[in-house]
Amino acid sequence: MCHHESAENYFLLRVGAHRSLESTMLKTFFEWSRSQGFGATCALVFFVGAPSLARSAEAPPQVEGFYTRGSLQSPSELPEVGPGLLRLFLPRDRGFGSSSLVDLIESVAEGLSSAYPVGERLQVGDLSAEGGGKITRHSSHQNGLDVDLRYFAKDHREQDPQGVEGFDEAFVYQGKVTRNFDLERNWALLSSLALSGKVQRIFVDEAIKRKYCAQKRYQTPEGRETLRRLRPYPHHADHLHARLFCPSGQTQCESQSEVPEGSGCSSLRLRAFPWVVGDSNLEH
Repeated sequence: MCHHESAENYFLLRVGAHRSLESTMLKTFFEWSRSQGFGATCALVFFVGAPSLARSAEAPPQVEGFYTRGSLQSPSELPEVGPGLLRLFLPRDRGFGSSSLVDLIESVAEGLSSAYPVGERLQVGDLSAEGGGKITRHSSHQNGLDVDLRYFAKDHREQDPQGVEGFDEAFVYQGKVTRNFDLERNWALLSSLALSGKVQRIFVDEAIKRKYCAQKRYQTPEGRETLRRLRPYPHHADHLHARLFCPSGQTQCESQSEVPEGSGCSSLRLRAFPWVVGDSNLEH
């Protein structure tokens, strides 16, 4: 279990009022978390989920409509480079989103870089266009609540941010996860998103969810909740697609139905028989 009163009190006292942390303070927190028996994933959950002045401020109206038919007002822009993050496909100019989305990406990237200081930065693909609406290559990404993130790789390679052709490595081959897919860092990424309380769905390749189910990650409440949020969907072998809930106060945002309870691992075993479970992929 990640929940631990002393850990939360320590973190909220030390860093709860700051969006951008001094690296020494953040490093101290992760070292303290490990000394208390918490893994990197739990430390990330505390970091990403902790309130801050920037995160608690009431955001102006930004999100309008649904994920596949919406727009974005007064957008926030993700920086091209930040602590632990690198924005890709810069010529596309799709680095805009709601303040909730931009803040989450920055928090997750910073937390991951502190928990795993060796490795590539979190590589961020498309968010939305400056005013939202329809963009090429996507049916969604219209209202500032969707983002594509490249999976972490064991070879730690970073893409050229000036490229425009898309993510350049598939991490699933012939239905199996490749050796270059970093299981632990990607699990930390997925968990920090899923347990943030902001993310409703994370679209991934089915083989990736199947791999984590085979590792019995569902044996803890945090693992079950993370797996619950992973939604198998085609064409996500090279990146994950995170989708946020409608943020509080965004009254023009149209919500999507909640995902079913449970890890979903048993359903994966039935997906070979679509007449039994039906087609659950009509949600992207």
